[in-house]
Amino acid sequence: MSVATLLEQFAASERRVLELYRRFAERFAADPETARLWLEMSNVEAAHFAILQLAADMVRMGRAGTPEPEPSASPAPTEGSLAALEGRAAGGALTAAEAVQAALTLEQEELPRIRQILGALPSPARGSVLGGIVQSLPAHYSCLGRLAARGGVPEAARAALAALEEEARRLAIPT
Repeated sequence: MSVATLLEQFAASERRVLELYRRFAERFAADPETARLWLEMSNVEAAHFAILQLAADMVRMGRAGTPEPEPSASPAPTEGSLAALEGRAAGGALTAAEAVQAALTLEQEELPRIRQILGALPSPARGSVLGGIVQSLPAHYSCLGRLAARGGVPEAARAALAALEEEARRLAIPT
């Protein structure tokens, strides 16, 4: 699979996640602060979507010499999680804690995918993804942490979120 095609598939997943987070905002509209935080999460995913589309365009325009991604880079794991969550969200039965746990799972699947694709990107596209996605992840995860605190998420999930935040900080530091 070409790098551009892979980026477009990842972008499509980001679009679905932003729509899911918007559904969560609607689901928890009775709590304005929780709804606002879900909209903030959705807005960051919208930016990720746009940046990945831009990176795909950059790769297509400068096709020569673009290395192929690592074989393990695939949207497949996220697709399965997303389909299940979209079904549950459509039913409106998710609790606040379940919504946060679902978002944590999606974010945990996203970070390795971004790390894998970075090495396959030509310099301008890599810079775009690093600057537009990777640099925003700590604040994005902090927002999810505020949702976790509001939603009564178990301590194990909070620890997983803290580990994800730390991993994103390390990835954001140029080597």
